[in-house]
Amino acid sequence: MKSLILTAAEIATLVMLSVAIQDIVTDNATSNTYEELKALQSDLDGILYKGKSPLSNA
Repeated sequence: MKSLILTAAEIATLVMLSVAIQDIVTDNATSNTYEELKALQSDLDGILYKGKSPLSNA
């Protein structure tokens, strides 16, 4: 099993994602929430794939 060691920036990104999801689930989302999610997408891809393309596992 691989261990996952996150940087402070990666943890902050995941916290912001969590807050955005909570806003959506509790019906408190605004257009800013969706813009924030779009802005977080590349950071999330970096966390999930650690510099590898998501297509490299296909």
